[in-house]
Amino acid sequence: MKPTVKTYANNDQVIIAWSYPKSIANCIGFAVYRRLNKESADIAEPVLNRVGFKNEPFEKGEQKPSTEWPIQRFLWTDFTVQKGDTVRYKIVPMVMDNGELIKDEDNASGWTNKISIDTGKNIQAFFNRGVVSSQFFSRMRNDLADELPGKSVKKIIEGPPNKVRNFLGGYLSAELFDILDKIIKSKNLTIFAALYELKQKDLIVKLKKIGRRANVILANGAFKKSRQDMNKESRRELRKAKVNVHNRIVAAKHFAHNKFLVICHNKKPQDVWSGSTNWTPGGLFSQVNNGILFKNNRTLAKHYINEWEALKDAGSEYTQELFDANEGAKKAGGVKVWFSPTPDRGDLDEAGKLMENAENGILFLMFNPGPKNTLFNKIIELQKDEEIYIHGIINQDPGASIKHPLIFFHRGEQVKTDWNSILPKKINKAFSFWYPESGSGFVTIHSKVVVIDPFGKKPIVITGSNNLGPKASGKNDENLLIIHNRRLAEEYAVNIMSVYEHYRWRYSLFHKNTKFKGLTRDPKWMKNYMNTSRFSELKFWTGK
Repeated sequence: MKPTVKTYANNDQVIIAWSYPKSIANCIGFAVYRRLNKESADIAEPVLNRVGFKNEPFEKGEQKPSTEWPIQRFLWTDFTVQKGDTVRYKIVPMVMDNGELIKDEDNASGWTNKISIDTGKNIQAFFNRGVVSSQFFSRMRNDLADELPGKSVKKIIEGPPNKVRNFLGGYLSAELFDILDKIIKSKNLTIFAALYELKQKDLIVKLKKIGRRANVILANGAFKKSRQDMNKESRRELRKAKVNVHNRIVAAKHFAHNKFLVICHNKKPQDVWSGSTNWTPGGLFSQVNNGILFKNNRTLAKHYINEWEALKDAGSEYTQELFDANEGAKKAGGVKVWFSPTPDRGDLDEAGKLMENAENGILFLMFNPGPKNTLFNKIIELQKDEEIYIHGIINQDPGASIKHPLIFFHRGEQVKTDWNSILPKKINKAFSFWYPESGSGFVTIHSKVVVIDPFGKKPIVITGSNNLGPKASGKNDENLLIIHNRRLAEEYAVNIMSVYEHYRWRYSLFHKNTKFKGLTRDPKWMKNYMNTSRFSELKFWTGK
């Protein structure tokens, strides 16, 4: 009996999904073998597992090959690959025979096709690893203590470049820094940016070096008092360096929430950077975010330049001319962009209709879309359709009074969590062999992404700065992208699931029905695991 195995990757990780038509006798789990960059099978090695059998002692930070600590699931994320790698995988059941684990080669898969750890050419997605409440952060902080500017999260992410900060920023921060470095060196390049927050020192320094070739609409950020300027110091620094800064100091009930950048080649708009990432230490290094780069899309770049001009003309106000400019979507090949504020929430209506037409599934990450008439409400509505696989996580308003900071959609079921799922002190008590963990604030997931049918006939990615609710649509400055692109949809699907699995794992440590204490030696785990909801999940990922 051979499994169906599928692999999907972005430029940072791989998801391996496999399914069997029925359970395997005495199977205790699976060894996942990986073949990296080489063709010869004799260099294949099993991936490592960090969780062993319950009621057995663990060393802090210990990990063992999955031939010894099998993987007791059918969906696995490989975080150890790096951009540029080429990999293949093989699934081997591990069965118990006279008290020993042995490989069941008869039920093993063959090697998967090669998969490249990279992103697209003309549309490129970049993700950070901004999950500070994690074992990888704690291990790195411990192992690299002598190289860091301090032990606190604040000093690590706000200090000078260091290995831990760079790892948290991932290819997202690296790409944004690289884009600006290329602009600094190329005198024929100019930029037009609209920024909600600007606090990251590296980015400020780079904008200053670009000088007169940089045109920046700088808003007032997350203010507490109407028209309070939270970017005052950054604004002053840029002006001293002759950067062309235009103020957008908006009033209460509004946020000038864009974080886009247009790159002009010889004064002609050509490339666009967008996504959810604020230009701050938190945005880059301690929150889950994404960035998206459109290369050589002059039509899209021109749309963004036109919006930049409309925002500049509006000054610090929300004029009728601005609403008129934002009426209707702007098309650029397989890409649409909606700019906000819109006069009639056409952006949310179009996104909602696309979600209603999903044939296979919807994956999502959201941050604080609002209480009603949001795309999250649309997901709640679509949850009733058992034929559609809905999976994702929302980070609610981070105010201290919120009882459920994270809400999962777990195989179509809505699950509200308490603070145990994200508070490091609680997590530390669950496993004594874990490194002590730290937190970085209440905002953990800041991405705003919906992926529709990533493996279906019409894959769609919805992303940008828009929080996917009516305030973002009707009152804020935003941009919402709707992109028809299979590879991009797969890349975002991998990112969404890696984030989801991190927090779902933490939730499982405390929830009374799923409390996890380690691997089991009971072979019934596989039969119990292959229930109706699991089959639905595996069908979505493997097609069978």
